[in-house]
Amino acid sequence: MTRRPGSERHLEILHTVAETVSRSLDVEEVLRTALEALTHVTGHEISSLHLLSEDGATLHLRGDRGLSPALREINKVLVVGQGLIGRVASTGRTLNLKNVTESPHLLP
Repeated sequence: MTRRPGSERHLEILHTVAETVSRSLDVEEVLRTALEALTHVTGHEISSLHLLSEDGATLHLRGDRGLSPALREINKVLVVGQGLIGRVASTGRTLNLKNVTESPHLLP
């Protein structure tokens, strides 16, 4: 069985988060650890972590790294299916864009 490119990074993220979950029931600590692991493994300067609402219609910003106050406000609550983040949430498929700022679908 061969691994897909990037799967080692995904496993590293999952391992780091799983270790934290096993040590702590504090949701905020788990989310901080997940965001730190994601940022470290991907090497991105800007990242955000959203949780899906119970009804599955919206995403709620629970943590970020490097977002400006304006972007933080825009990303506070996102509709599933709208913008890049909402699109990824609705399809379950990751996106790999060379320059995210050039995407016409960047913002909701």
